[in-house]
Amino acid sequence: MTHIDQLVDQHIREYESRVKHFDELLERAASVTGTRPEDVEVKMKAEELQRYRDEMVLEAEKDRQKANQNRERRDIKTHGPMGVWDAVAQELEHLLERNRL
Repeated sequence: MTHIDQLVDQHIREYESRVKHFDELLERAASVTGTRPEDVEVKMKAEELQRYRDEMVLEAEKDRQKANQNRERRDIKTHGPMGVWDAVAQELEHLLERNRL
């Protein structure tokens, strides 16, 4: 694994940690049950932020997939034809694991 790959992995772990913390805050906001104007405002803002969070997680997942593809392409270039077979087999393994076949 290259230094760049390590930095990408570190960035992903940091991002996941922040998402987890944000999800915990959203759970706290969802537990607000009062009818005071402040409570209603918290609920409305939390719903808005939940939608924003969902969009950001989708974008991050796309970026993660792109980073993995770039890593695989780099591996193919540096390992020649045998690397191609390994990368193709690995991609098929991931597909089968995801679909549990």
